[in-house]
Amino acid sequence: MKLQIVSNRLPIEIKKNKDKLSTKQTSGGLATGLSGLRQAYDMVWTGWPGIHTSIAEERAKIEGFMAKRNLFPVWFSQKVYKGFYNGFSNKTLWPLFHYFCQYAQFDDGHWQSYIKANQAFCQRLLENADEEDIFWIHDYHLMLLPQMIREKLPHVKIGFFLHIPFPHFEVFRLLPRRKEILKGLAGADLIGFHTQQYTDYFLHCVGQMLGYNIDGGNFADKERTVKARSFPMGIDYKKFSECANEADVIAKVKEYQKEYKGKKIILSVDRLDYSKGIIQRLKGFDRFLEKNPAHRKKITLLELIVPSRVGVPQYQRLKKEIDEFSGKINGKYGTPFWMPVRYFYRSVDFTILCALYYSADIALITPRRDGMNLVAKEYVAVHQNRPGVLILSEFAGAAQQLRESIIVNPNDINEIAQAIETALNMSVEEQEARMEAMQAVVRKTDVKQWAEEFIDQLRISAVQAESTLHS
Repeated sequence: MKLQIVSNRLPIEIKKNKDKLSTKQTSGGLATGLSGLRQAYDMVWTGWPGIHTSIAEERAKIEGFMAKRNLFPVWFSQKVYKGFYNGFSNKTLWPLFHYFCQYAQFDDGHWQSYIKANQAFCQRLLENADEEDIFWIHDYHLMLLPQMIREKLPHVKIGFFLHIPFPHFEVFRLLPRRKEILKGLAGADLIGFHTQQYTDYFLHCVGQMLGYNIDGGNFADKERTVKARSFPMGIDYKKFSECANEADVIAKVKEYQKEYKGKKIILSVDRLDYSKGIIQRLKGFDRFLEKNPAHRKKITLLELIVPSRVGVPQYQRLKKEIDEFSGKINGKYGTPFWMPVRYFYRSVDFTILCALYYSADIALITPRRDGMNLVAKEYVAVHQNRPGVLILSEFAGAAQQLRESIIVNPNDINEIAQAIETALNMSVEEQEARMEAMQAVVRKTDVKQWAEEFIDQLRISAVQAESTLHS
């Protein structure tokens, strides 16, 4: 029996520079969370290797390298990948599921590429699968795959986890291929979401659009029971909670303390995306400075934005808007010796990220819609024996767990400004009490516990589904 992990990307990415191939570990907490399962299962991972090549020798070399690590690449043409990934996944599903309906594009060519890509994944999996395997499929790129596998291997255990929000019925119904997506997911035994709200939205759509009877989070698909449950994803708590003790992190913290001496640091960390509420956050900070002149020169917003989907016009426009508004704030309030906004557009390594988390007096995390938001949990985990305040959007999945944060509506710039003022005036004792309560939650629901709980529930669900089928 194997545990078959399936995601759009493999945890190792192949790069090609001229004729030379190289490898790079991909970022993200999924590989970390699944590492604990390797001890209990023969785990293999299927996904795109990060490169398009039709050269037989290159493919064979990549296949050989990956096979030694139990990784199996999926191959398709650049045209199919563009329509599948850039098209239907990120121009249709992503904006719609994040409630940016005005950005959603409905292109039949993209849909056909999405089908072909999911079929390519299915075909690749069948080359290395049997009925005893457990399949765990991840995210919105592969929502047709559970049913495709089910048709070929009717009795295998199939789990699916969605890492982004599942939208309300009135938003999801805008999708022209909504029934096909729901039927694709219904091929799974267990479907997981970050929050109970996303789970309820999904079940409501299944009931309304497929006509299935919903019973306590379960529904029957062709006499087989399908379960939908919430599994809030966590982080590698130990890794983040212990990082501030590392010498290179301590050195960086001292550097930041010297540079920002006498100033409070507000930190925001985001991938460049319209769902992250970056402009609204900057407007909220601008409003705070406008209303609180006494705090000028005593506070700095560090805005760290990681590049994403470079070359997509929508994201280029967003970056330009961020550049301009950051400059506007600095031009309005800055002096030769103080800039209210320090804006960095780049990725940073783990050491710098941890030092920034530890140095920040306030974390300002205000997405307009987010599946979970692990940055909030990372900030909390790093702040061991150190006061700090988390300001968090009510539309981030993490807000359901981190209730001792200051919860804000990210669209209300006055509320953001007020939250900053509240955080600055909060006593050290209250900061510490809130932080300790949130740390207890993040510690208890770390990423390895999340993965183990999902697989345990999947095994139970698959057995129950089979018993229902044969009863």
